[in-house]
Amino acid sequence: MNVSIIQRKISGGRVSLYLDYSLGGSRRVKVSLGMAVPERPRSATERDEKAQVMQIAEARRSAAYIDLLKGVLPTKRDVDRTVGDYAVELMERRKKPKTRGNWEQLIRYIISAGIDRTPLPRITVRDAVAFRLHLESSSLASSSASVFFGHFRSLLRSASQEGYMPEDITGKIGTIKAVHAQIVFLEQHELNRLLATPIKNKSVRSAFALSCLTGLRWSDIVTLKWDQVHDTPSGLEIRVRQSKTSKLLSIPLHADTIRWMGSRRPDGLVFPQMLQSAQANNVIKRWASAAGITKRVHFHVGRHTYATLALASGIDLKTVSRMLGHSTIRSTEIYAEVLGSTLRHAAGAVKTDAHPDAPDLRIVKGV
Repeated sequence: MNVSIIQRKISGGRVSLYLDYSLGGSRRVKVSLGMAVPERPRSATERDEKAQVMQIAEARRSAAYIDLLKGVLPTKRDVDRTVGDYAVELMERRKKPKTRGNWEQLIRYIISAGIDRTPLPRITVRDAVAFRLHLESSSLASSSASVFFGHFRSLLRSASQEGYMPEDITGKIGTIKAVHAQIVFLEQHELNRLLATPIKNKSVRSAFALSCLTGLRWSDIVTLKWDQVHDTPSGLEIRVRQSKTSKLLSIPLHADTIRWMGSRRPDGLVFPQMLQSAQANNVIKRWASAAGITKRVHFHVGRHTYATLALASGIDLKTVSRMLGHSTIRSTEIYAEVLGSTLRHAAGAVKTDAHPDAPDLRIVKGV
């Protein structure tokens, strides 16, 4: 008899961890640990994360092996189903990569809160509220915390509906209200000034310009290949499946936009020598400073800039939403709100000290 740790590939380059019980002969039982780690860590942060989680997994494997030697066999009874196990199960029911990615991150927060091994029937209102406070006190943006807690509420609701919990407690644990962060974008004169400012890294300059002119995200631009640029009867267009949502986009290209993409090659990346995300953002930050722009400019500001300037130029909300690949038009409406605020600010920017009812004003013939 033995207990080992096995891995199962999931989305986002990560793997779920399971305990594999070998009970003699061909008898095997696999039990989810409710944990996921990067399959091939690409940074120091990911390596540290994997090392810490694997330490926890090894401790649980060791404890399970000792139990096995004592004759305590693994069980899959519903009463023993833990929060972590059930979260992994629900994640694997999801089809969309973005949703599965959100559940993977939720599982990490469930583990860090220490409730992953708690049996579902023992989760109380107090536990759920403590988890909400755990998310609210983390470094997460309120919008992300709201999404994760929404998934956690879904977990509790499903557990109740499927009979793993005695009651649905979601009505007693509150929600996390998302507060949208201020959207930073470049006005047309700022964009013109930035692109006219010298920069050593021409690839970063061209990629950022392409984002401002198409609304494409960093993840889609750095992986953009020339075979995704198609010649159609109405002109060139980019056809790309968004890495974040897997939604297929067709983006027509204006002649000015095409020039930022450089010389076309039969195959390969459009920007083959692009920096890593953090390095590119540092370059953009210094570049914006050299251009005299005081806003906090990073690569994603290009997407915000496209959306806001497109709406300002009179393109309707539905068209901009389609160009950005938003799932719902509500995501695009945020830019309309930003634009409205900008226009109100502009309305008060031009002032005069004269008053139409001033008593010393006189009508002078010939004026």
